[in-house]
Amino acid sequence: MGIGLRNGVVISNTTSGYYYHTSPDKTYKYTFNASDIGESGGGTTANYRLTTSNYLSEARDFTFIQVNFMKEGNSEGATANYAHQKIQISWTPTFAISRDGMFSLSGGISFLTYYKQTLGGYASIS
Repeated sequence: MGIGLRNGVVISNTTSGYYYHTSPDKTYKYTFNASDIGESGGGTTANYRLTTSNYLSEARDFTFIQVNFMKEGNSEGATANYAHQKIQISWTPTFAISRDGMFSLSGGISFLTYYKQTLGGYASIS
């Protein structure tokens, strides 16, 4: 989860927040530690593990991040982004049968790790 600022500068060590998950089988709240937070002049990020649930259609997840920043004008623009890691596994088998009845199987398995990203909304802060 990330917050980016258009003009302002993030004040170091001012970010805090939490991640909250609730479902019929579980309620979970995680408060961010200093090691979970990344800060730079252009924004701040929180890196944390999403919790799993047996009730995917009824689970609710909520993340809150706050940060102080120095304004450089009358208003600032803020955007929020979210991304989670995904792993894709693919198998491409190839087989052959020769005239004398010999069977052979070949092919490979490939693993691909990528991030599924969702761009959040934009807000002007006066």
